Amino acid sequence: MLGVRTITIFVCCAVLLIICGVYFLVRHLKDRQAKKYIQQHPESATIYMLVENGGEAVFGMHPRTVDGKKSAYETYAEGYGVYVSPGQHTLEIKLSRQAPGSAKYEPQGVLSVAVLVEAGKPYLLKLDPSATGVYLEEGYPPRSPYLSE
Repeated sequence: MLGVRTITIFVCCAVLLIICGVYFLVRHLKDRQAKKYIQQHPESATIYMLVENGGEAVFGMHPRTVDGKKSAYETYAEGYGVYVSPGQHTLEIKLSRQAPGSAKYEPQGVLSVAVLVEAGKPYLLKLDPSATGVYLEEGYPPRSPYLSE
């Protein structure tokens, strides 16, 4: 007969496996949605949002909406890649901050950013040095899985 401790450990492991499975399933479905968007819109531009080190803390950007609608994006080790059609767009981005020695990101608010992108080009959305706003520049992220031109 199994003891209470053994059963508790088994149940905790099973719950953890279910949570991890759901997380990776959701991530896979988001990536698949982004790939489908790219196939339907080959002229789309990519806006990369990276996790950046702001000196004393690490800052993250998470895409929420593009022009008020949920966005098609992929996750990368360094951040996110958002796919948009050419032209003017308004991105809504959730900012977060990770303090030194902490494993948790603290929400820093939501930021709306107006961007103008051209067809097929990659862009980097970066935090300004004071970490109070963002700016857009053309280019691929460092250690990108894609070749730059």
